[in-house]
Amino acid sequence: MSAWMVLVLAVAAGPSSAPKAKSMSMDIHRLDQLLRSQADDGNVQRKGNVWQFTLHNIPMICVADPGHDRMRLISPILPARDLSAEHKMAMLEANFHSALDARYAIGDGTLFSAFIHPLGSLSDKLLLSALQQVAALAHNFGGSYSSGALSFGAPRRTPPKKDPDGRTKL
Repeated sequence: MSAWMVLVLAVAAGPSSAPKAKSMSMDIHRLDQLLRSQADDGNVQRKGNVWQFTLHNIPMICVADPGHDRMRLISPILPARDLSAEHKMAMLEANFHSALDARYAIGDGTLFSAFIHPLGSLSDKLLLSALQQVAALAHNFGGSYSSGALSFGAPRRTPPKKDPDGRTKL
Protein backbone atom coordinates (compact mmCIF):
# COMPACT_ATOMS: atom_id res chain seq x y z
CA MET A 1 0.00 0.00 0.00
CA SER A 2 1.33 3.42 -0.91
CA ALA A 3 2.19 6.04 1.69
CA TRP A 4 -0.57 8.25 0.27
CA MET A 5 -3.17 5.51 0.79
CA VAL A 6 -1.99 4.91 4.38
CA LEU A 7 -2.31 8.64 5.08
CA VAL A 8 -5.83 8.76 3.60
CA LEU A 9 -6.91 5.76 5.67
CA ALA A 10 -5.37 7.19 8.85
CA VAL A 11 -7.09 10.52 8.40
CA ALA A 12 -10.42 8.86 7.60
CA ALA A 13 -10.22 6.56 10.61
CA GLY A 14 -8.91 9.13 13.08
CA PRO A 15 -11.02 11.04 15.60
CA SER A 16 -12.79 14.11 14.32
CA SER A 17 -12.02 17.46 15.87
CA ALA A 18 -15.31 18.86 14.57
CA PRO A 19 -17.93 19.49 17.24
CA LYS A 20 -20.76 16.97 17.31
CA ALA A 21 -24.10 18.35 16.16
CA LYS A 22 -26.96 18.02 18.58
CA SER A 23 -29.11 15.17 17.34
CA MET A 24 -32.83 15.73 17.23
CA SER A 25 -35.01 12.85 16.16
CA MET A 26 -37.84 13.46 13.75
CA ASP A 27 -41.16 12.29 15.12
CA ILE A 28 -44.69 12.17 13.75
CA HIS A 29 -45.67 15.45 15.44
CA ARG A 30 -42.71 17.37 13.95
CA LEU A 31 -43.22 15.72 10.54
CA ASP A 32 -46.85 16.83 10.58
CA GLN A 33 -45.86 20.43 11.47
CA LEU A 34 -43.29 20.63 8.67
CA LEU A 35 -45.57 19.15 6.03
CA ARG A 36 -48.37 21.56 6.95
CA SER A 37 -45.97 24.51 6.87
CA GLN A 38 -44.85 23.67 3.32
CA ALA A 39 -48.06 22.47 1.66
CA ASP A 40 -49.84 24.77 -0.77
CA ASP A 41 -52.24 26.87 1.34
CA GLY A 42 -51.37 24.67 4.36
CA ASN A 43 -53.96 22.21 3.08
CA VAL A 44 -53.02 18.69 4.21
CA GLN A 45 -55.25 15.64 4.53
CA ARG A 46 -53.97 13.21 7.14
CA LYS A 47 -55.18 9.71 7.90
CA GLY A 48 -53.02 8.05 10.56
CA ASN A 49 -49.43 8.27 9.38
CA VAL A 50 -50.29 9.13 5.77
CA TRP A 51 -50.41 12.73 4.55
CA GLN A 52 -51.73 13.95 1.18
CA PHE A 53 -51.10 17.50 -0.01
CA THR A 54 -49.80 19.55 -2.91
CA LEU A 55 -46.52 21.44 -3.16
CA HIS A 56 -46.15 23.88 -6.07
CA ASN A 57 -49.30 22.25 -7.52
CA ILE A 58 -47.60 18.82 -7.48
CA PRO A 59 -49.56 16.07 -5.66
CA MET A 60 -47.53 14.61 -2.79
CA ILE A 61 -47.96 11.75 -0.33
CA CYS A 62 -45.92 11.15 2.81
CA VAL A 63 -46.06 7.80 4.60
CA ALA A 64 -44.31 7.28 7.93
CA ASP A 65 -43.76 4.14 9.97
CA PRO A 66 -42.21 5.08 13.32
CA GLY A 67 -42.16 1.44 14.43
CA HIS A 68 -39.76 0.60 11.61
CA ASP A 69 -38.08 4.05 11.62
CA ARG A 70 -38.93 4.77 7.97
CA MET A 71 -40.60 7.49 5.96
CA ARG A 72 -41.42 7.80 2.29
CA LEU A 73 -42.26 10.96 0.39
CA ILE A 74 -43.69 10.31 -3.09
CA SER A 75 -45.37 12.07 -5.99
CA PRO A 76 -47.22 10.06 -8.65
CA ILE A 77 -46.23 10.99 -12.21
CA LEU A 78 -47.92 8.60 -14.66
CA PRO A 79 -48.80 4.93 -15.22
CA ALA A 80 -45.62 2.89 -15.68
CA ARG A 81 -47.09 1.23 -18.79
CA ASP A 82 -46.87 4.63 -20.55
CA LEU A 83 -43.09 4.86 -20.19
CA SER A 84 -40.98 4.57 -23.35
CA ALA A 85 -37.54 2.95 -23.38
CA GLU A 86 -36.11 6.46 -23.86
CA HIS A 87 -37.83 7.70 -20.70
CA LYS A 88 -36.59 4.71 -18.71
CA MET A 89 -33.00 5.33 -19.80
CA ALA A 90 -33.32 9.06 -19.04
CA MET A 91 -34.67 8.28 -15.56
CA LEU A 92 -31.82 5.87 -14.80
CA GLU A 93 -29.32 8.50 -15.92
CA ALA A 94 -31.09 11.13 -13.81
CA ASN A 95 -31.01 8.84 -10.76
CA PHE A 96 -27.23 8.86 -11.14
CA HIS A 97 -26.58 12.46 -12.21
CA SER A 98 -29.38 14.90 -11.44
CA ALA A 99 -32.05 13.42 -9.16
CA LEU A 100 -29.88 14.05 -6.08
CA ASP A 101 -31.61 12.66 -2.93
CA ALA A 102 -34.91 12.00 -4.71
CA ARG A 103 -35.29 9.17 -7.23
CA TYR A 104 -37.57 7.97 -9.96
CA ALA A 105 -39.19 4.72 -8.90
CA ILE A 106 -41.97 2.40 -10.04
CA GLY A 107 -44.40 0.85 -7.56
CA ASP A 108 -47.84 -0.66 -8.01
CA GLY A 109 -47.80 0.15 -11.73
CA THR A 110 -47.12 3.87 -11.22
CA LEU A 111 -44.04 6.00 -11.86
CA PHE A 112 -43.22 8.12 -8.80
CA SER A 113 -40.63 10.62 -7.76
CA ALA A 114 -39.60 9.44 -4.30
CA PHE A 115 -37.47 10.15 -1.26
CA ILE A 116 -37.06 7.35 1.30
CA HIS A 117 -35.19 7.80 4.58
CA PRO A 118 -35.02 6.62 8.21
CA LEU A 119 -37.50 8.74 10.15
CA GLY A 120 -35.48 9.18 13.34
CA SER A 121 -32.38 10.63 11.68
CA LEU A 122 -34.30 12.91 9.32
CA SER A 123 -33.54 16.57 10.02
CA ASP A 124 -35.87 19.49 9.34
CA LYS A 125 -33.42 20.79 6.72
CA LEU A 126 -33.24 17.44 4.89
CA LEU A 127 -37.03 17.02 4.90
CA LEU A 128 -37.53 20.53 3.49
CA SER A 129 -34.94 19.80 0.79
CA ALA A 130 -36.56 16.42 0.03
CA LEU A 131 -39.97 18.06 -0.43
CA GLN A 132 -38.54 20.45 -3.02
CA GLN A 133 -36.58 17.70 -4.78
CA VAL A 134 -39.52 15.29 -5.07
CA ALA A 135 -41.76 18.06 -6.43
CA ALA A 136 -39.09 19.22 -8.90
CA LEU A 137 -38.35 15.68 -10.08
CA ALA A 138 -42.04 15.11 -10.80
CA HIS A 139 -42.34 18.50 -12.52
CA ASN A 140 -39.21 17.95 -14.64
CA PHE A 141 -40.13 14.48 -15.88
CA GLY A 142 -39.83 14.47 -19.68
CA GLY A 143 -37.58 17.54 -19.65
CA SER A 144 -34.45 17.95 -17.57
CA TYR A 145 -35.27 14.97 -15.29
CA SER A 146 -33.67 17.02 -12.51
CA SER A 147 -34.61 17.54 -8.87
CA GLY A 148 -32.84 20.87 -8.66
CA ALA A 149 -30.09 23.12 -9.93
CA LEU A 150 -27.26 20.78 -8.95
CA SER A 151 -26.11 17.92 -11.19
CA PHE A 152 -23.30 15.44 -10.66
CA GLY A 153 -21.71 14.37 -13.92
CA ALA A 154 -22.72 14.88 -17.50
CA PRO A 155 -26.17 16.18 -18.41
CA ARG A 156 -28.45 14.12 -20.65
CA ARG A 157 -26.92 13.75 -24.08
CA THR A 158 -30.15 13.60 -26.08
CA PRO A 159 -33.29 15.55 -25.26
CA PRO A 160 -36.59 13.67 -25.29
CA LYS A 161 -38.59 13.75 -28.51
CA LYS A 162 -41.42 16.27 -28.68
CA ASP A 163 -44.67 16.13 -30.61
CA PRO A 164 -45.75 19.10 -32.83
CA ASP A 165 -47.47 20.71 -29.81
CA GLY A 166 -44.22 20.69 -27.84
CA ARG A 167 -45.24 17.91 -25.44
CA THR A 168 -42.88 15.08 -24.60
CA LYS A 169 -43.67 11.93 -26.55
CA LEU A 170 -44.22 8.82 -24.47
